[in-house]
Amino acid sequence: MFNLIEYLYLKQPNNLVYYDSLTTIHSRQYYDRVIKTKYIPYDCIVIMLDIDDLKVINDTQGHNEGSKLIKRVAENIKSIEPLDCARYGGDEFIVILKSEAYDKLEQLNKIPKVSMGYYEKEAYEDLSSAIKKADELMYKHKKEGKKK
Repeated sequence: MFNLIEYLYLKQPNNLVYYDSLTTIHSRQYYDRVIKTKYIPYDCIVIMLDIDDLKVINDTQGHNEGSKLIKRVAENIKSIEPLDCARYGGDEFIVILKSEAYDKLEQLNKIPKVSMGYYEKEAYEDLSSAIKKADELMYKHKKEGKKK
């Protein structure tokens, strides 16, 4: 039987559904329901981060080591106090910074075992397309063996 209390709990904006249990940062559900629309009218820096060779780490050192790496990356992201961030996928993160926060961008670029791409979104641009551009740049730099 459907539980009304569970239903109401899932509708609350600050509930655990919006947090990733491993990293304690926002989850993909939070991105889908909140971040996607929250930054529509604003200039900001949109960043996609990806952990390099996580599968290799999981396969050779075990999933526990892979999880530790994911947590370390999330802690580094939290330490720069972004406007927002979310764990987008298994080893991918979205980070939103103020448009003038280039110093924080440099800090993220120093995280070991991480590739990143960023895009400076203008207020009139759609966040989803800005994320797509940041993602494309991340994979381009990942192929080149660089971070930017």
